[in-house]
Amino acid sequence: MPTLLYVVLRQTSPQLPNRALFSAILIAPMVHALAHLPSATIFNPAALQMGVAALLFGVPMGLIYVKLGFEAAVGYHFFVDFVRFGVALSAQLL
Repeated sequence: MPTLLYVVLRQTSPQLPNRALFSAILIAPMVHALAHLPSATIFNPAALQMGVAALLFGVPMGLIYVKLGFEAAVGYHFFVDFVRFGVALSAQLL
């Protein structure tokens, strides 16, 4: 998704490709987060929490994708999910 957004946004400002890249890295996680919410909860406070989480996890993942490639971004995603689910499991066992 960031690549598609970059291609579309690059056409709007061909002299400033970094602006298109930065915009794509910010927009893609937000769209991804909102896609996980049911349509009835988009105007709910849960959408704001999902947006903050998308920025906290999605922006670094987008930067890793740009700098290191797809495989590194997938590894980062796995690490974040592993830690998140591990903490949830350990909290449930206590």
